[in-house]
Amino acid sequence: MIKYLTIFQGAFNILIICFISFNILIYFLAGAGSILLTVSLLLLFYTMVRALVLRLFPSSMHANLLLTTVSLILSILMAELYLRYCLKRHQSYNERKGNFFYASPYERPDYVCVLKKYLGCNADNYWKIVQNPLTRENFCSMGEYCYEHAYNALGLRGDLPDKNTGDIILTLGDSFTEGIGTPCDSTWPFLYASFFNHHFKQNYNLINGGISGSDPVMEWFVLKYLCSQYQIKQVILAINESDLNDICMRGGIERFHKDCVLQFSSAPWWEIFYAGFYIIRLVVHDVFHYNYFLKKSIEFNNEIKKSEDILVNIIKEHYVRFAREKGIQLTVVLIPFATDIQSFRSNIENLHKKLLEIPDIKVISLLPCMYEYYLTNDKQIYSLYWPVDGHCTPQGYSVIAKCLFDELYATNATDN
Repeated sequence: MIKYLTIFQGAFNILIICFISFNILIYFLAGAGSILLTVSLLLLFYTMVRALVLRLFPSSMHANLLLTTVSLILSILMAELYLRYCLKRHQSYNERKGNFFYASPYERPDYVCVLKKYLGCNADNYWKIVQNPLTRENFCSMGEYCYEHAYNALGLRGDLPDKNTGDIILTLGDSFTEGIGTPCDSTWPFLYASFFNHHFKQNYNLINGGISGSDPVMEWFVLKYLCSQYQIKQVILAINESDLNDICMRGGIERFHKDCVLQFSSAPWWEIFYAGFYIIRLVVHDVFHYNYFLKKSIEFNNEIKKSEDILVNIIKEHYVRFAREKGIQLTVVLIPFATDIQSFRSNIENLHKKLLEIPDIKVISLLPCMYEYYLTNDKQIYSLYWPVDGHCTPQGYSVIAKCLFDELYATNATDN
């Protein structure tokens, strides 16, 4: 009997070690944390304390010390469950949408690419940025929407045009351009191309180059690659506030300096505890006043100003020069968030002013047009943006497309 108990205890210990290792590994590889990470860290804490107690204290004290440790751990776990599932304060964006895992704002390396690097890979940057070609993925926000995105052979959402069928409109941007929160035929690129062809009796095809999680630095490589494959005549680069945040966290062109591996900023060492414990989040935000990028506000604001200059420089030195060489009509459009429209104040107004100083480029802020729509529709902001997710509704994307077309071609459209 004792033999079987010993075997069972050994197997149980191995299972616990595997459980702890797996959840910690998931955090380091993917930046993901959940209640499972919480339990893993608490078990790890108990294991370490138990080892110290057995080594440093006399056997007469073991039971009391271990009982105290277990009581402390259970108290922490109960508080954690309350904060996580009842109070729900300081949820990450991913968790607010009903997803199980915390998702780190700090990028992790693509470990497939790391492996390929050591096997002699030197892949084009384009394929590190786009989605997996010829795949499908569901994008959902609990209680709001759930749509399937089908990715074509180039890892982009929607159909690809025939290379021999006329000129092409290419839209570049992040998840707002890919169209998170709406079907494929209700994204603003699709609707804008429809408006354009209808009003001007043209037959321009569309490539929706919107990629969730991308930023204009990444999209520069997408532009170069797609222009080598297609005859592109019009490029619309969509920018929003999150692009400045992304550049702040990721850096500029220099992030692509390593063969096959992107180099991003590193997360603070204590993020693993932030990912696993809402108690830590409470202290980080309410006591030390860090933002959700785990930075002090003054520090982050200074980095945002630097990000503005990085973004302006890449548009001036790369996008504009390339468009001039290729004979491409280039437009930069600034897309507001819901809070921008409600307050009629944009956090990228300073960026807008800097972009207007660049020659040979059209720069359009959609804030005035969308604000006017907001006012004339009884200030119903959630007809334009999903309340929890923050991306546009199908109606919101329709307004973006209409405002953009009117800003660019209102006079021409009227004449036609």
